[in-house]
Amino acid sequence: MGAEFVEYRLKATTRDEAISEVKQIIEMCLHEYGHAGYTGTFAESYGVSLIEKEMNDYDEACDWLLDNCRKWGPVLIVKTTKDGYVAGAWCSS
Repeated sequence: MGAEFVEYRLKATTRDEAISEVKQIIEMCLHEYGHAGYTGTFAESYGVSLIEKEMNDYDEACDWLLDNCRKWGPVLIVKTTKDGYVAGAWCSS
């Protein structure tokens, strides 16, 4: 079984909205794949964690998330100064 790195540029403008948006994405993935497992989506992540680390832009955020997310771990969210919130996770597939 492998893993895929998945990231989303969130529409949220506040910390609470970012967490809520990721929870909605997880629910959408669970619904879409019927709780099947190994989907390569946020459905394979356990929880959500907003990291108090601000990045300059989307690319910097994705690089940091790529290095710091762990398979079977939570979806991590970071904030960028230019592009808002970015969420990422290594998702089993």
